[in-house]
Amino acid sequence: MRNHARMKPKYKELHEARYREIVEKGLKGWGGNQVPEREKYWTDYWAEFVKDFKPPDKGEVLELGSGAGNISAIIARHGFNVTGIEISPTAVQIASKRNEKLENLRFFEMNVTDLSRFEDKTFDIVFDGLCLHCIIGEDRSLAFKEIHRVLKPGGFFMLNSICDEPKDKEIIKNYDSVMRCAFSDGAPYRYFGRKESLIGEIASHGFEILRERVEVKPNGDSLRAIARRIP
Repeated sequence: MRNHARMKPKYKELHEARYREIVEKGLKGWGGNQVPEREKYWTDYWAEFVKDFKPPDKGEVLELGSGAGNISAIIARHGFNVTGIEISPTAVQIASKRNEKLENLRFFEMNVTDLSRFEDKTFDIVFDGLCLHCIIGEDRSLAFKEIHRVLKPGGFFMLNSICDEPKDKEIIKNYDSVMRCAFSDGAPYRYFGRKESLIGEIASHGFEILRERVEVKPNGDSLRAIARRIP
């Protein structure tokens, strides 16, 4: 039996392979044919956030795991200045080309565990673009510390993460219930943290939880949480 605890994530390799496949198949993004449906969801999500929390007009937003830039463009159209970071160079190329007409949107190849390109207290909002559930083990604390560092005091952190138990049959086949991780190509690639654990993780890294909800779906549940950096 393999010792899963010793297996290291292959963040760049796995995501680069997926985005090359997206290019080859002519897909619009990670969600394939579901992208239009997902774009409507995130458009409504951001409209609700702006209405309820009233973030700064034309504020600086950092999106973690910006992928093909679909959500980034939605955020930019709400008037924010958006910086998207993504570990896959192919994804960065796709996103940059698709959104070249949006002057308030830029993309960089970067690992979320190292945001040293950005100075302390740079952003009004850090948005988890379905990225942090891809970060495994000790790397998670590194990512949360960097998020806290680059946020302005009182700035918003928005977590969007799969949670609790996997429901997809293919994922369950390659799921380690001790690590709470799904595996692909011999490497952990998805973390299924319990809701309580994820909320605790946010709070323990210097954030106040403002809102939380779990969205129950047939293919897997997701936690949506909005927090504020404690000065």
